[in-house]
Amino acid sequence: MLLSWLACNSPAEKWSDCTDASCRAEVADAAFAEDAERVIRDLAALTDPLEQAVLLEQLAHADPSQQSALCNAVPRGSQAGSRCQQLMLRPHLYQVRYKREGSTRSRKAAGPSQGAPPTGPAYAPFWKDSWDSEAVWAACTKGDSACLTAEAQGLARRGEAERAAWSCFEAWPEGVARHECHFQVGELLTRTGGVAELSHGLALCEASGELVRHCAQHVVMSSLPAACPADTPDERCVTEMLAAIETIKTQVGGRDGLLMADYAWSSWTRESLFLAEDVTGHLLEHLPAEAHPHVRAAAAWRYFMLYPPDQDTTMDGVAGALKGKLAKSGPMSANGDVVSLDKEAMAKAMNGTAYPWLADSNELESALPAVYYMATGRRAFSSNEDDELRICALEAGARSTPFAQIEFFTGAIGGEHDEAVQWTAARLVASIYPGSRAQVRTLATSELVREGTNIPD
Repeated sequence: MLLSWLACNSPAEKWSDCTDASCRAEVADAAFAEDAERVIRDLAALTDPLEQAVLLEQLAHADPSQQSALCNAVPRGSQAGSRCQQLMLRPHLYQVRYKREGSTRSRKAAGPSQGAPPTGPAYAPFWKDSWDSEAVWAACTKGDSACLTAEAQGLARRGEAERAAWSCFEAWPEGVARHECHFQVGELLTRTGGVAELSHGLALCEASGELVRHCAQHVVMSSLPAACPADTPDERCVTEMLAAIETIKTQVGGRDGLLMADYAWSSWTRESLFLAEDVTGHLLEHLPAEAHPHVRAAAAWRYFMLYPPDQDTTMDGVAGALKGKLAKSGPMSANGDVVSLDKEAMAKAMNGTAYPWLADSNELESALPAVYYMATGRRAFSSNEDDELRICALEAGARSTPFAQIEFFTGAIGGEHDEAVQWTAARLVASIYPGSRAQVRTLATSELVREGTNIPD
């Protein structure tokens, strides 16, 4: 009978016939490909908030082009709605499933090997292997997974990390729902407890299966203190972030600790520049050198928001303007006001179309020094300040609204510019203007730059 059902029913029909979450999860991708409208309608009607959130993320991965339609179908304040906001904050990272590997993958040059924070066995479980099952279920009817998941979230908000972890293990069998539960608990722990809970949060990410790297991104970012406007920073805000960075390095330790701190700077400086009314060099003066690459990257992004590109905008022109603006600084205020950050608006300002450099695709790329890029991937790094500003201008021009024009990028290829600058221009223009790839390959004078156009379609 089951074989007959499998053979005769289309994926969309199988989806409609499903009566439980496991069945829906199994056929969702195929049904979505066949009849997205039907699946979205049924998703919106689901009464289990966690299943709705898990399915939404699964379908967003299956077809990222339908993300807006999926998000419009669920209430904004629901679990699925919250997941939508998180998807919007890092669209490219949520369209790629990372392999489970730590930061030990070899690179010829310095920098992270992937676009997310390092993960691995160093983040060992902090919970005991056995617990009182009846006690864990005390607040819920046994078998009510949604109730126990909500209980786990409440425990995380109160800092009861071990009981929260146990609740996820009890609520769900091994699979995406349990992984999502641990993901949410880890994020809530650090959002409430800050970097003091980072090691607990990362351990929960290790229990989140395929979501491990996405979980690590959220856990690190939610652990950080609030950013302040980069053009009017205050001592309290900067001091709190410096202390958080040292805690990250201590808790994580070694090379992974340094990479985790680098990722944290890439997130915090993005928020700080987004809050700024103008681009200035205050953060270059008051933050350590390790943060400077991220200040420059976020400054270029903010510059294009304030001064949108036109047909006369050139890479060297933007790099020169940035250099002038970043040379202007001043003292920090003693204690500035807390400024609210609109994360949804910040996500939209990322205009996430350009292909992010998530991992080295060949040996030539592994020889390029790399740094994290605004918590959304990586970029090439140069020790030469002028080339750094050119790279940052290119990355920002590919994320501005509107995009910088083709000539903004192709003008950097084939001339005397540093190879890292040319490779960045080739990768980005081939991503946002696919029709330019043949032209770029003709202009390129090195194998590395030609390889920069070989990105996924």
